[in-house]
Amino acid sequence: MTVSKNSAGRMEIFYAQSEDSYDDAIKLAVKEAAKSLPGKTLEWFEVVEFRGGIVNGDSAQFQVAIRVGYA
Repeated sequence: MTVSKNSAGRMEIFYAQSEDSYDDAIKLAVKEAAKSLPGKTLEWFEVVEFRGGIVNGDSAQFQVAIRVGYA
């Protein structure tokens, strides 16, 4: 594990959802963070919320909120 030397970094929260899995939702949220923070060095993410949708008694949506740290 590498520890960032920039302890004064910034954080933002991003949300995403997938019809397939939480893993896909996390990957989408990270991609959105990278797109929304051009020129920033993304250093880490933390999943801060898992949610989902139910349709006809079955899981239908996988939703996440991630906190992204960047310099």
